[in-house]
Amino acid sequence: MELATARDAIVAALATITGPTVDDHMVDQFSEFPAVTVRFKGANYTDASFSFSLPLVASGWDVDETELSLHGYLDSSGAESMKLVLDTYAGCTVVSSGPIKRRKIGGIEYLTTKLEVVTCVV
Repeated sequence: MELATARDAIVAALATITGPTVDDHMVDQFSEFPAVTVRFKGANYTDASFSFSLPLVASGWDVDETELSLHGYLDSSGAESMKLVLDTYAGCTVVSSGPIKRRKIGGIEYLTTKLEVVTCVV
């Protein structure tokens, strides 16, 4: 499997979840929330895999409510579970996620978390 094929499969899997806008690359700013981007982290040629980082971004006036809105996407099961749709895709394994914290992207502060490595076997 090629890098672009692995990335496109992740984007397609995430697009099946109702809610987040999905981008196949890191963007400078977000206009719809929640949003998730697919970022290539590296290739391991020994075990023939690609690694990706998936930042999940939210914005809202009420920090507690906004943080809680991300929990369904981080659950290991359920209709909003990013882990479930990615693990269901053959060859993908979600390794870890979190923490939820404030992070500046393009000079704007957002509430974010990451699925901190998704490895797709090539």
